[in-house]
Amino acid sequence: MTLVGYRKFKSKNKKTGEPYTAYMLYFEYEDKGTEGLVTEDAFLMADIVDESLLGVGAQLEVVYNKRGFATGLRAV
Repeated sequence: MTLVGYRKFKSKNKKTGEPYTAYMLYFEYEDKGTEGLVTEDAFLMADIVDESLLGVGAQLEVVYNKRGFATGLRAV
């Protein structure tokens, strides 16, 4: 997937009030049977993102666990 944008932000957990830092990553990619491009966004906690990978145009893959939560980001 091609990274087309990202945003780093700070917020507070609604339940605990604890502060956290996270990223919203925005991707686009081609998919079989789709005319044009598919877009996707992903929420990742900042502690699992290697900032050196981030850059518009980077080819990245978000790694998810069995429960569907993002657990990492890697270059492809």
